[in-house]
Amino acid sequence: MKKILALVLSLTMILTVASAFAANGSPEQPSTKIVTDDPNATVKFIGDNEASKKIIEEFKAALANGELPAAIKDKVPAGFKNVTEMVTAQFDGDVAGISKDMILNVMFETQYAKDQKVVVLIGVLSKDPVEWQAFDGIVKEDGSIDVTLPADVLNNLKTDPFMICVISE
Repeated sequence: MKKILALVLSLTMILTVASAFAANGSPEQPSTKIVTDDPNATVKFIGDNEASKKIIEEFKAALANGELPAAIKDKVPAGFKNVTEMVTAQFDGDVAGISKDMILNVMFETQYAKDQKVVVLIGVLSKDPVEWQAFDGIVKEDGSIDVTLPADVLNNLKTDPFMICVISE
């Protein structure tokens, strides 16, 4: 009888946890997703480590102090001080050798308004210091953002982790 009761309680607990994950998503997977216009190129999110957390804090401080890297300083409008998203990602498969631009559609927890002006930054983490590039993001009806990455940027990323950052007013 005790074994049956223990089995029933175990199954109840497993089903409760499974239904919680189904309702809220796995705690290890952000609700953020990226889809590319190339079916052979997928992007996965990777957890932040101490190095990427330090980069995030340094970047936010530089933005607040108006000390952005020269490569992106002129591409970020003066009033843009809100870092609404900053995640670490990686292509799942080598994108080196891609000879055409690729559109990334990024859905974040933050819902952006259609046609809202946003700047999407890509930070190549394999470079020291981090190599940042700025792109205009296009906010779509569903609140997601399209950003076009040139082939040379994709070839620079390869399979290395990179930061995706969204800045807005």
